[in-house]
Amino acid sequence: MPDASDALPSIPGLPSRFVLTARLGAGGQGETFAARDEDAQTDVVVKVFRLAGSDAWKRFELFERECAVLRSLDHRAIPKYVEHGGDEDSGTFYLVMQRAVGSTLQAHIDAGKRFTDAQLLALLEGLLDALEYLHSLNPPVIHRDLKPGNVVLQSDGAAWLVDFGSVRDVLNDPRASTVVGTFGYMAPEQLRGEATPASDVYGLGATLAAAATGTDAAKLPTAGLDLDLSTVVKAGRIREVLTAMTRSDPRARPGDVAAVRAHLAAASPRALAVPPPVAPATTGPVERLVAAGNYYEAIRVYREQTGAPLADAKQIVDGMVARVGPTVPQGKLTANDHGAMAGLGLTAMFLCAAASTLGAGVIVGCITYVVAARFMVGFRRTNPAPKKAPKTLPPASQD
Repeated sequence: MPDASDALPSIPGLPSRFVLTARLGAGGQGETFAARDEDAQTDVVVKVFRLAGSDAWKRFELFERECAVLRSLDHRAIPKYVEHGGDEDSGTFYLVMQRAVGSTLQAHIDAGKRFTDAQLLALLEGLLDALEYLHSLNPPVIHRDLKPGNVVLQSDGAAWLVDFGSVRDVLNDPRASTVVGTFGYMAPEQLRGEATPASDVYGLGATLAAAATGTDAAKLPTAGLDLDLSTVVKAGRIREVLTAMTRSDPRARPGDVAAVRAHLAAASPRALAVPPPVAPATTGPVERLVAAGNYYEAIRVYREQTGAPLADAKQIVDGMVARVGPTVPQGKLTANDHGAMAGLGLTAMFLCAAASTLGAGVIVGCITYVVAARFMVGFRRTNPAPKKAPKTLPPASQD
């Protein structure tokens, strides 16, 4: 947050056209100020480095590298280089660059902002675009310090990638073996002084994980050396991709932007973002249709009630078949019922025929069948008989 209350210093060697307007903050390499370029009538940022301390020359090397790299960059998401210089007598040096208008992602997180999946995906795509540009240069440029504090969001959601103070512009440069980065966002291999495009992939994944959870990446749960996002990020494309991006082993992690995009493409929005279908609380009509054996009608009614895809409706109805199973409608008799009653009638008929005449036997048999039928109808009103049903429904294509 700009601080205009403090007295703004005079920067030795800084041209008078740059007028400081506010102190933006201080970091490991010096101070940062908001300023106005009176000649160009544009807002700029001035980074000031002072040569002091036992590690001054190493920090000065990083400062010079940042100036040289920024001077060569040209991307819409990276502030443009304006100029740099300094005053050797005082040991003060400066870098002037375009100002990224907006608030840092860290400021949004600290303010309690919660991001939607669409916003997180848009942020991921925007920063992947910036990394793709950096990594495509010859030699590749590795940022090495991706974190919420180094991402600036405009009011329209577009992202800037800032602070190239930890940049490494040569993959095999032995001078770049310094351990730089921020704990929680720094890929494990950076602790050994190694940095590759996969290291920036890790930093970006940890940055998005912090935005998705509102928690500093260093405080997120872990499983071994990997971040464990299963309990803090809902199931879906975001969790799937961020989990892959933050693997501690660079060999198990997407090695570059193209690999991250391949993960995004492979992560089916429906398969990852939509939980398994759950039957609604009011499925009475559907269950009655299942009980009556009207499977396809049950699927149709379920889809009509819920708007579910055909495959989901089929899964729900299959579950009902397994749970309740179709039954004979109340008050109606099964074939077995009719067989049993016919057996009773025939038995009575033969007994009477043996005792007297065939005519009397037939009459007694019919009476026995009718009495048994009335009894069974009453019984089935309160005890519907199970009816054999298929275990699953015929396969249905996706809508």
